[in-house]
Amino acid sequence: MKLIICYPLFCFLVITIKGASQETNILSEIPIGLTGNLSETYNEFSGVAKWGTKILLIPQHPDSIGNIIYVLDSNEIDNYLVDPYHEKKVSFSTLKIRNLTEIQDKIKAKLKFKERWEYGGFEAAVVVKNSIYFTVETNTVCFIVKGTLEHNAVILRDTMSITKPDTLFKNAGYESLAYLENENKLIAVYENNLLNRSTAYIFDTSLNHLEPVKFESPLFFRLTDIHAFTNHANQYDLIGINHLYNDFRHDTINPTEFNYYTTGNLEKVYSSSTLLKAQKEMHSYNLFTSSFTRLVGMTVRNKEINWREIGIISYSEDNWEGILPFKQGVLMVVDGIPPNVPCKLSYFKL
Repeated sequence: MKLIICYPLFCFLVITIKGASQETNILSEIPIGLTGNLSETYNEFSGVAKWGTKILLIPQHPDSIGNIIYVLDSNEIDNYLVDPYHEKKVSFSTLKIRNLTEIQDKIKAKLKFKERWEYGGFEAAVVVKNSIYFTVETNTVCFIVKGTLEHNAVILRDTMSITKPDTLFKNAGYESLAYLENENKLIAVYENNLLNRSTAYIFDTSLNHLEPVKFESPLFFRLTDIHAFTNHANQYDLIGINHLYNDFRHDTINPTEFNYYTTGNLEKVYSSSTLLKAQKEMHSYNLFTSSFTRLVGMTVRNKEINWREIGIISYSEDNWEGILPFKQGVLMVVDGIPPNVPCKLSYFKL
């Protein structure tokens, strides 16, 4: 089948690849039954982390919901998964976040154009012993925030700025953060890894010594979160969420996610070779109407990241923003914004 896409300033031809969709490995989903207000869209979960036996669900804007992080018991989740009827939902408690306003003031003080700053909130989180690290997005520069975990609170203490590979798309940042245990270092990865430059940094746990890292081959679409595999026998160092929220037809004039994460720029000019490559990554599903989420495995060697597809999550708009290895699979969280759907936590067996 041939599809011609035309706008006033350009026209291009796309040839649909046949047969590839039959080879997709679509992973089965078990939604976790949650209690209380955890499914409300306003939580806008942007990450998930593990602290001992506790699972932490990270809201992107905790200051809008009382400065809290949600805490689940991993044993309750395990019991829910082994129960064939999934009858008992998972309860939760909360941790209070302290010093968030002070950290926001520190971030603003480091920005060059303070009057035009746009604070994007927490985008990723990882726990190392009793320390917790977050990535924070602004429209110009991103930050790593370090805090300590106590019995009933997260105490935010320090920040480090981290430069974006570009500032073309202001709503983009380092949405992925993981701990590399063998090196005792952290790695933060930018959303867009189509760019022909370093899009990640490795640094130590005291927030020093930034080392740039590149992708060996381009990765289409957004990288929305990563986590290290704790099983050293695994062939990959990291597992990540690779997502395309398809807004191609939502706006034919202004820059969209489709532009930035399929071409690497914001111009609405598409070459047939680029579009064919992107459509091939989606296993020939319609590049212009379908959203797409998959899991990718990654290795980090000699300041280069190599990646390979592990499996498909869905072709829906669900905005999967957090991932955590759990049992024989992963826990993943949907933030709900976009596409204005309930937040959810699900398990996928690998």
